[in-house]
Amino acid sequence: MYLKKLIVKQLKCFDSLEIDFPGENGDYSGWIVLLGGNGTGKSTLLQAMALALLGDVATRELLTPRGYVRQGADHALVTAEIVAGKADIAGRRLREVFPRMQFIVTSHSPFIAQTASDRGLFVLRQGDDGGPVRL
Repeated sequence: MYLKKLIVKQLKCFDSLEIDFPGENGDYSGWIVLLGGNGTGKSTLLQAMALALLGDVATRELLTPRGYVRQGADHALVTAEIVAGKADIAGRRLREVFPRMQFIVTSHSPFIAQTASDRGLFVLRQGDDGGPVRL
């Protein structure tokens, strides 16, 4: 199972953000790197991905919405487009061992970014005015 698209609105530090994950001919395996400093929303995006993949019932059991809705908003939205993988199983060496797996990684380090394809690197930045985080 692979993420093809993730949309978040009014979620923690994000006003609105849409990520189209890179894929070719239906293959979304490979490294995806979320790169950004402290407070730019890397962990929030991973939580959003988990919420989208778990579904409503599991989500209600695992967390409450308190703290997830952006300040000043009355609700948040997480939407994901998911595609089935050929093998549906859950660095370079891992890519060699598991060539059909999608890896989503967060980091502060530009060295980790070297493992991503050009289309698989998303750099998160805080707005100059302290506003919402953007790509």
